[in-house]
Formats: sequence, C-alpha cells, structure tokens
Amino acid sequence: LAPNMSLFTTSDPNIEKIVVHSKFVVAYLLQPDGPNPGWRKANIEGPVYLVKRRCAPYFQLLVKNQFSNHD
Repeated sequence: LAPNMSLFTTSDPNIEKIVVHSKFVVAYLLQPDGPNPGWRKANIEGPVYLVKRRCAPYFQLLVKNQFSNHD
C-alpha cells in the first residue's frame, strides 16, 4: 500500500498524488573515470514513488531512503 499523502505534502505541498510506486529500489552511481570505472552502490535504498506536482517539475521520483532521514 502507498503511504499517507501527508508524508509527502509536509515536505512539498505541491504534490497532488502518487502516480505509481515500487516497494524497493537500490540506486547506483556511475564512476566513468579512474583506474576502476563502473557502477557503485549509492547507499540509497527503499521504496520509490513517482508523484505528480501542481507546478514544474510536474513529475518527480522520490526514494524514501532507509539509510538516511533525508529523502
């Protein structure tokens, strides 16, 4: 189930609705330079939400990061 909208609107009052969500994602960063180029885990994991906003940007991806209090 998607969370209560108040979890999102307290940090961004322009969020209208959750369009779609996934229970769990893991983010990676691409490090193209250096002696060992490649993908590295970014310590960002948790549920992801595509939300619709009232103003630009009209759509936004939000990850509720389980490793941080700052999403």
